[in-house]
Amino acid sequence: MASALQVDKEELMARRYENDCCDCAVPGYPCLGSACPNRNVLYISCDKCDEDIDGEVYIYDGKECCKDCLLDALIEDGVIKKEGLR
Repeated sequence: MASALQVDKEELMARRYENDCCDCAVPGYPCLGSACPNRNVLYISCDKCDEDIDGEVYIYDGKECCKDCLLDALIEDGVIKKEGLR
């Protein structure tokens, strides 16, 4: 088991928070500050293709995957057959 200083990149889940402020504050509707839903938006990247995942996140073999990478992994591992899927 790796120590905290020796964590392998493969073990990290690709999650990050970003400030997606859209400067929507106006005199009649002030900025909500830390209560704003755009302040700390969670983005999850696929552990296989490194693309941001829109929609469902699938966990397979200890990795967070997008739908396409999950399907590819299931085919590679022989869990499902490729015929008739795409």
